[in-house]
Formats: sequence, C-alpha cells, structure tokens
Amino acid sequence: MPNSFFQSTVDGAFAQVANLASNWSQIDLPNEHRFANIASLDDEERYALATDIANQNRALATIGGLTGLAGLPGLLADTLWLLLVSLRTVYQLGAVYNKPLTGKQGVKMAYELLANADLSKMQEKQALLAGIGIGKGLLDNAQSSGLHNELKNLGLKDKNVNFYAEQVDSIASQVGIDLDKINLTWIRKFLPVTAVIVGMRYNSQLIDEVIGVAQATFAPEAKLANRAITDDSGNEAKVNKTADNDKQQDAEKESSKDTDSKKDTAEEKNNHQEADEKVVKETQKDDNDDNNKQGSQNKSSDSKSNKTANKKSK
Repeated sequence: MPNSFFQSTVDGAFAQVANLASNWSQIDLPNEHRFANIASLDDEERYALATDIANQNRALATIGGLTGLAGLPGLLADTLWLLLVSLRTVYQLGAVYNKPLTGKQGVKMAYELLANADLSKMQEKQALLAGIGIGKGLLDNAQSSGLHNELKNLGLKDKNVNFYAEQVDSIASQVGIDLDKINLTWIRKFLPVTAVIVGMRYNSQLIDEVIGVAQATFAPEAKLANRAITDDSGNEAKVNKTADNDKQQDAEKESSKDTDSKKDTAEEKNNHQEADEKVVKETQKDDNDDNNKQGSQNKSSDSKSNKTANKKSK
C-alpha cells in the first residue's frame, strides 16, 4: 500500500508538470502571427515556425543553468526547469505540425517522446554539478575552520574520501604548502560560475536531443525530420550546402545515365556496322566463289572443245 501510494503520488506530480507545460505552451504560441494560419502552411513554412519555437525553448533551457549559482539546491531546480521546458517544446512542436497532444493520452505520449531522446548527458551534468556543489560547501566550511581540518573531518566521515584527503595533505606537505593559509575566496567565487557554465552547456545539448526527437516524430517528411534545428547561421549554411550537394549528386546521376545511354547507343551502332560489314564480306565471298566456279567450268568447256577440234583435224 505505501509503495502504491508513493507511485501514484509520483505519477500525479509528473502529470501536473506536464499539464503546467501544456498550459504554458498555449500562452505565447497563439500570439505568433504565423500560427493563426497554421492550417494553410506548407511543410517548409511549418519547419520555419518550428525552428523559431525550438530556438526560443533552447534559450529558455540554457537560462536554467543560472540555477547553478544556488549550489546543490539549484541542481533540483535546474532539473525541474529542464523537464518543464522540454515538455513545453514537445507540446508546441506537436501543435505546429497539427498533431496536438491533449488529455491523459497527450501526457503519456509527451513522456514517451522524452524517453526516446538520448538524455544520457543528464547524468554527467548532475554528477559534475553535484561535485561542484560539494566542493563549494567544503570550501565554505574551510573558510572558518581551515582546509586541513575540514579535509580531516571529511575523511573521518567517509573512508573512501579519507584516502584522497590524505593524498592531498601529503602532496601539500611535500610541496611545502600550508593548507590552512590558502586564500579560498577566489576559488569559492569561481566554482558557482563554473556550475553556471556547465549547466548552460549541458542544458543546450539536452534540449537539442528533445527537439530532434520531436521533429522526427511530428514532421511529415523524413528530410524535415532529419534536419537539425539550430539558430547558428553556420549550421544553417551546412544544411543549405547539404541540399546543394544532393542536387549536384542527382544531376551527376542523370548525367551518368545519359552518358551510359549514349554509350549503349554507340555500341549498338558499332555492332550493327560490324554485322553489316560481315554480311557484305560474306556476300562478296559467295560472289567470288561463284565466279571462280564459273571460270573453272568455262575452262573445262574450252578444254573439251579444243580436244574435239583436234580429233576432227586428224
């Protein structure tokens, strides 16, 4: 019973997040002037609108990295924010391609779509942010009690950490550095900035995965589904270059076909000429044979006539 209650609570919470994302997706999308004529848009126009929406949501997801300034509590806030923006993206792209997600079935499909996205980098991001948060907490405590004592206390709490704490203490002793005299102020200020950069970078990559899966799911053509939605003009140039390459390849194929066709025609003509020449040669040979036979017969007749004439003269 407790497990069932817990599961139903979790499912209800995720459903509420999805409903919130659905409502959020409908706030600004109708204000888009192109969305008013969504039924009359062709595939390219829908793709252009989907690109703009994807860029907006990418920016929102990236902004979520600012929660890294809050340390470990910011990690939870960042995860919820990224989930909310990802669901918002799915709902909006579904609406753009005239496949709106509504009701419980829509919530189920939205989460299934997220499950199909490669979100393995989420674990990397969480591990990095958690490490940065723990490090900042350690330095905050070391600011008052000293880094040496803080590492020692941390080692007493966790045997696995104790090994690394002893290594750091040993290296500092060999180099001649007093850990308690190190000014940690600049490091404590640098870590939150690092957390923000890491969070923004990973959020941008993760939302791109969601956008790609949503495009592949809702876009009507494979070419549109496989295109990368990006706000980078350089990448847009790559897309155009790819299209030009496809056209060039098609032209080369057509040219190759024409060349092969001409080659086959030329070969056929040569074959016909060879066949005609062969027929002519055979005809000439037959004529020569007939002439030779006729000559032989004439010679034989003349010989007989001469013999008869000689006998009469005698």
